[in-house]
Amino acid sequence: MKRLLVTLCMLVFVTLLSTGADAQECSLDVFDLDVQGQTISGKIKNTGTVSMNVTFQFLVNNNMVGNGTLSLSPGQQQTVSNVFSFPTGY
Repeated sequence: MKRLLVTLCMLVFVTLLSTGADAQECSLDVFDLDVQGQTISGKIKNTGTVSMNVTFQFLVNNNMVGNGTLSLSPGQQQTVSNVFSFPTGY
């Protein structure tokens, strides 16, 4: 059986400059990355003190297979998922 590298990446679009937010106030955590059948899922949590917009990408062997954008308030977490048809034998 071959193996594939599955990754959940985040890009934070900081739209906080107009509010005077400090970079230390922006903090995210990515955890619980899991693959069940053809579903890839993970959790993203805003561990900072300000609301932020987050763009995320699911990568399989460094190829983007899904993406999305979400808004998270301080302390809020959200599960994100994507369906991917893994090739036979993986």
